[in-house]
Amino acid sequence: MSFIRMRKRRALVQRITASQTRGGLFLPETATNLSQLARVIAIGPDNPDNIQINDRVMIPKYGGYHYEHGGEEFLLIDIPDFLAVITL
Repeated sequence: MSFIRMRKRRALVQRITASQTRGGLFLPETATNLSQLARVIAIGPDNPDNIQINDRVMIPKYGGYHYEHGGEEFLLIDIPDFLAVITL
């Protein structure tokens, strides 16, 4: 993303939200819990775990720094705080 340049061991992620159930019902935002799955949008130069842009990662429910740009919400989080990298 050209609107932000990452520093050190940080990553910009966007939570993956499930707004539709398996049965096809749409849930309001207030009924969904905070997702622990996120997609990496940008990554800093000090990346010891070789995490790539668009990787799916598991993050803590709370923490990081909230950032809003263009009506979308992002989370700035330290790379060591990632709980897992999801590879499917």
